[in-house]
Amino acid sequence: MENNETIEERDDLEDLIDDNTDYYWNELQEVIPEMDTLSLIRTMVELELFVNKTLALEISKRDDAVFHLRKIIQDGDYWEYDGLGNGWAPIHTIFILPLIKNKEALQLLLDIFRYRRKDITNRITGEVSGLFYHFGENGIKNLIEFTKDETLEPFGRAETIISLVALAKTHSSHKEEIMRHISNLIETTDDITFASLIADDLAAFQDKSVLPILKKAFQDGRIINLFIHEKEVESIINGNTPYEMERYTVDPLTHFSRENIEDLYFECYDDDEDEDIENESFLVDEEEDDEEIYSDTIKPEQPVKQKKVGRNAPCPCGSGKKYKKCCLPKGK
Repeated sequence: MENNETIEERDDLEDLIDDNTDYYWNELQEVIPEMDTLSLIRTMVELELFVNKTLALEISKRDDAVFHLRKIIQDGDYWEYDGLGNGWAPIHTIFILPLIKNKEALQLLLDIFRYRRKDITNRITGEVSGLFYHFGENGIKNLIEFTKDETLEPFGRAETIISLVALAKTHSSHKEEIMRHISNLIETTDDITFASLIADDLAAFQDKSVLPILKKAFQDGRIINLFIHEKEVESIINGNTPYEMERYTVDPLTHFSRENIEDLYFECYDDDEDEDIENESFLVDEEEDDEEIYSDTIKPEQPVKQKKVGRNAPCPCGSGKKYKKCCLPKGK
């Protein structure tokens, strides 16, 4: 059984920071509260992938955080795999913005989804649709206006709808407004891909009043069977398919957990390593101090993980469906 101190150290990625960056966590954590915001952001960039919860939370507390984070998002050099911070600073930013929660942070996150969604999904393997949920009731108006934009890429636009459904389930006073908004989108949009992607989201209200709207959309060809079948929609409305609320409300700090950082490392770097890397170790064991170990290598016993795909991302088989409606194994 590990003691509390060991668990806390693991949460702060101490050994990964010490072994894979120019910093030592014990020294860094003492000065973080005294740093100005720009210095915190620069530290985040220099840590590359290995940013922990402590640093993320400290950045989120600063009044001028969004100002500096916007500069990261607007500078293309930060998005490149071989650019500043090895391309990780914008990815960390999208998980810090929901911790800030204000309108300025929400607008920046919406801008990222508008212009950089593909860059996000190339690096993040889990759900990102729940990020907007954490802006709470005050973010509903902005999310509704955002999803009215017919020029948006349909998958990113649909991910924002998912957050609206989750918010409606938490803030019941907005249920009718959000349900009416999604119904109107299905009735009026010229984007059949988008309409098909959000059919199950409207059905998730489990309100039988939306069934005629959905049936007519199927009849008019605005929702197509390639994405979802009419019987599936009816099953959702009738409560036969439970809504997975926890999937769309995941704590943004989970991104900075040890488990996730290790997953991101193996998923994003396995294919880029040299063939002889398999004989080395990425995570340094304190008992192996006398051995020559490289900090950016992989344990030989560590199984290579398959790259994950978000349930609402386009299916990698190329069908055009959501992954959850296509090749995702049942029960996951």
